[in-house]
Amino acid sequence: MLGTAATLARTAGWRHRSVAAGPRTLARATPVTTSTLRALTTSFQARNLRYVDYSELPEPISPHGHVKHANPLTRANPIDPATRSGQLVGLDSPLLLERGEWTPESMRCGLVGTKMGMTAMWNEWGARVPVTIIQFQDVQVTHIIKPCNDLASYRLQVGCKDVDPLRVNRPMQGHFASAGINPKAKLFEFTVTRDALLPVGTVLSASHFIPGQFVDITGISRGKGFAGAMKRWGFKGGPASHGTSLFHRGLGSTGQNSKPGRVFKGKKMAGNMGNDQVTVQNLQVLKIDRHLNCIWINGCVPGPAKGYLRIKDAIRKYGARKFPKNGASPPFPTFIPEPDVEYPRELVANVMYKDP
Repeated sequence: MLGTAATLARTAGWRHRSVAAGPRTLARATPVTTSTLRALTTSFQARNLRYVDYSELPEPISPHGHVKHANPLTRANPIDPATRSGQLVGLDSPLLLERGEWTPESMRCGLVGTKMGMTAMWNEWGARVPVTIIQFQDVQVTHIIKPCNDLASYRLQVGCKDVDPLRVNRPMQGHFASAGINPKAKLFEFTVTRDALLPVGTVLSASHFIPGQFVDITGISRGKGFAGAMKRWGFKGGPASHGTSLFHRGLGSTGQNSKPGRVFKGKKMAGNMGNDQVTVQNLQVLKIDRHLNCIWINGCVPGPAKGYLRIKDAIRKYGARKFPKNGASPPFPTFIPEPDVEYPRELVANVMYKDP
């Protein structure tokens, strides 16, 4: 009987508090007021109004390879700023956000973005370049992971896209509450050097990067289902004629004879293709839009539209080679806006220094 009463009270939205009453334990219900629920969701509802809709972005490319409307990406549509004003500092962060000097040995923090889709833009010579638009929504530092020994490195946990607090479990609610920020939809970790540490709660925007620099982008590729060895791994296959039967797209031999007498683990065979973590290196940032909080990347990146991506400075280009040739250094440890300075909305890279 007590279990039935507790179930009905829980279904009605009551919170239970057990009190001892004789040999058995009775459940005394305490109502959760409407003001409490409203306070939990006020911040999330306020942030929803500042998300950038797909309709605010330039027109994508049609399946035939042509732009639907003659609206170049260099003329973005007007929209309210999507980035937060100023920088926030978490409740448990002993660090202070200060500008530093970048060195070739420094390793900055990366960002978590959302793939908005692909389109095209034209450079200063009139050449049409395919680009991918990546947007950064509510990107903040959520946690600092200290090294376990002298050989390990610091790591920063970064989250993106605020979510409803009522849709986050209690352990994660406590994790975000200790940082003093709203719950996030996705969390990633980035390895950084000690001089590139950021306080918990620091807001990261598209201005973290500079036009013309090279970045590495990691995402989950689109799943393509079951595929054979020729499509999945690029095998040659069997002969097309001269007596060949039922082996035109076959795999071939998978190992040796009696020694070792088995197939080694990791042998490339037919199987599920795609849905793997893929990293594309040395992609160039062609354009930055501070109001849309987006960056334009030259080429394609893994994953479907609305998929999450990790963007960080290129690691295979040492030192200043990952940044433009004009000698511009990146904001370090991240972009910190001045109080009374009006920054340009768009920054376009000068990627070609001679006539092609």
